[in-house]
Amino acid sequence: VYEADYPRVVMLPLHVWFNKDKNKNVKIKKIPLKLTRYQRSKFRRYLNSQVGKRYELANFWWHLVKIFTNKWFGKTNDNQHYCYELVIHCVNQIVKNKINPYLNPSEFYRKYYQNI
Repeated sequence: VYEADYPRVVMLPLHVWFNKDKNKNVKIKKIPLKLTRYQRSKFRRYLNSQVGKRYELANFWWHLVKIFTNKWFGKTNDNQHYCYELVIHCVNQIVKNKINPYLNPSEFYRKYYQNI
């Protein structure tokens, strides 16, 4: 499991991730992706390159601000991540129509998630 969690992006064995207190009672929504071997490799390379990068506290705030203002004020790179951004940056490694990683989560849900 790759996770953007304070203070850094980490890679954890699945059993370690499930044993973290915060994950013991979570509902996990799995979205199956039919990936080629090349796409899986690209996912892993990208995620491995992100391990150790700092958790992005500021962009978490900016996503909340965007809900009310519809404007993005945060950073627009992948030098730091919070969980949602890490996932979108990763998916963007293999899709033709890139997803804006700075959509707030409710925008993402309305535009993409319901169609998955």
